[in-house]
Amino acid sequence: MTPQDEQIIRQAPFLGADPLPSIILVQGKGNAGENMVRFCDRIKGLVPNLKIKKDSDLPFPGPALVIGHHQNIDYQATPTGKILTYFLEALTSASGAATEIDPALRDRIMKIDLPVMLKLYVASQCPHCPQSIRQLQTLAAHSPLIRLRIIDAEFFPEASKADQVRSVPTLILDDQLRLTGFVKTEELLTLCTQRDPCQLSTDSLRQIIEAGDAARVAAMIAAAGRLFPALVELLVHERWSVRLGAMVTAEYLADEAPDLSLQLGDLLWERFASLSSQIQGDVVQVLGQINTNVARGYLRSVVSGTYDDEVKTAAAEVLDEMGQSGG
Repeated sequence: MTPQDEQIIRQAPFLGADPLPSIILVQGKGNAGENMVRFCDRIKGLVPNLKIKKDSDLPFPGPALVIGHHQNIDYQATPTGKILTYFLEALTSASGAATEIDPALRDRIMKIDLPVMLKLYVASQCPHCPQSIRQLQTLAAHSPLIRLRIIDAEFFPEASKADQVRSVPTLILDDQLRLTGFVKTEELLTLCTQRDPCQLSTDSLRQIIEAGDAARVAAMIAAAGRLFPALVELLVHERWSVRLGAMVTAEYLADEAPDLSLQLGDLLWERFASLSSQIQGDVVQVLGQINTNVARGYLRSVVSGTYDDEVKTAAAEVLDEMGQSGG
């Protein structure tokens, strides 16, 4: 952090808020993670009453700094220079001083009824990135359904490579649509409200389920007449709490759309052997919910296969509950 950065922090508008906003540090490894820890230590030294929490259970990959009135903006960047200015603007908005917007624009934001995952790749020296950051943060400040991730392409080269980012600013909507350069707000909102629910990203579908709307997700899948790929990813997610919500969705789906539920079982079985024993145990439960001859066949293969003993026992118990011997 430069002396100029420190001066900007000392003059930040959020300092007059009561209570002060908070920053959530999602820790991670590597230089980027260490830089974020140092940033938090330094800003805490400059603003002792500022709340900085450490939380690894948020749906944001670490390292990240999570801010915003709805805790829906995360910076995968060490705020400095121009990026620091917009980071502090988001903190100010989180304190209750959200930027006023045109009523017509606010009405369009309110028409968003499904979570939106936006990833914005930026660079500290980019002359066009600040406008994009400010635009998207304003939208996120007015809707908890908009989840914004601001990524410094230079400090997160692996993420940039994975998303094939070649220039900044680059905006990626729900891991599907890529937009380079500044995007008009009206165009972006149109894209957000006219999306195919089947193309929801894993993060967006997770957001719906974790809000307690597992039944709604199952109903959307049944209405679409085809599976959402993101549901499969959530069912094999490394975090138990995420899998649990997806399993509830799968249970609703088994009741509402048995044919689609069977397709779900087929897709899970294709990946079964490559999963950890903990995840295999949960997939076994999902197969039990499907309760078809095909699912029983998969479970018998588990019982007779070279899987972990606990997984085989779980499969045998599920078969018994389905009224079918595992022998």
